[in-house]
Amino acid sequence: FIEDLLVRAQDEGRRRLLRRWLGLALDRAGRHAQAAETWAALEAEVAPERLPLLDPPPPSTAPLPPLAEVAEPAPATVFLYGPPGSRVEQLALVMHGAVAAFRADRFGPNPPTDLLQNYNTPRQLASGERSAAEVADSWRAHLPARGLDERETIDWLLWWDNSLLRVLRECLPHASLLLAVRDPRDMLLDWLAFGAPAPLRIQSPKTAAGWLSIELNQLAQLHENDLFPHQLVKLDEIATDGPALVAAASDALRVALPEVPAAALGPARFPPGHWRLYADALAEPFAMLGPVARRLGYPDR
Repeated sequence: FIEDLLVRAQDEGRRRLLRRWLGLALDRAGRHAQAAETWAALEAEVAPERLPLLDPPPPSTAPLPPLAEVAEPAPATVFLYGPPGSRVEQLALVMHGAVAAFRADRFGPNPPTDLLQNYNTPRQLASGERSAAEVADSWRAHLPARGLDERETIDWLLWWDNSLLRVLRECLPHASLLLAVRDPRDMLLDWLAFGAPAPLRIQSPKTAAGWLSIELNQLAQLHENDLFPHQLVKLDEIATDGPALVAAASDALRVALPEVPAAALGPARFPPGHWRLYADALAEPFAMLGPVARRLGYPDR
């Protein structure tokens, strides 16, 4: 039926939507190799229209600065982040409307133009072109235009790089990080099939897996070495479980959040472990993600 609609569709936007549906229909039919090929071909076609993947700077050999002293009373600042496929948007849905200080504007048509939005910031921090204070001051300067002040802010970040730890440790020691992850192989599959809140480009499943591996290894390093106050929330089992999501967000924010209607969380996607059905079709990308999956506590098979 979808293939027939594709033949008759004239609008390119409609054709792309139908091709994404076709991939889901092939998945339901158990034709997983064809589903993966359909999504990969679609993503490669639209890649020039998407945001580039953040190019991480060379690893720094300089030690991180000590955590600065936190003034009292400390402002309540939280930075939310999750890589593509993590379903971090589900945590954002829980907070949206329930927490006045929550902002998702970095993903909208009029994002702030501070240095936390700029893809060049990690490289500039690593090279010394930008200081931690400059980045923190830029973030603070844009808060009033966003209807915020530093006393209470929950800022959903477009990107993350561990170079930002220098900014947080030196200039924003009162802040905390809320980080969303899932099994990396499920993350890659979800990103291919459904996209992500930030329209990042996937030139191929292999390039996406390589980038995702670097990103997740940074989060794993942050978590294992407790490089900054944070909560690592695994959304594998709770992405569409309203009470569990609310409980996780409430625990991370240390505030009781209201219940979320089930309909607000959207339809269920692939269940945890669905990646195993694509073990042959996406064998090479999944192999690239195997080491960081183990590092995050997920089984090999």
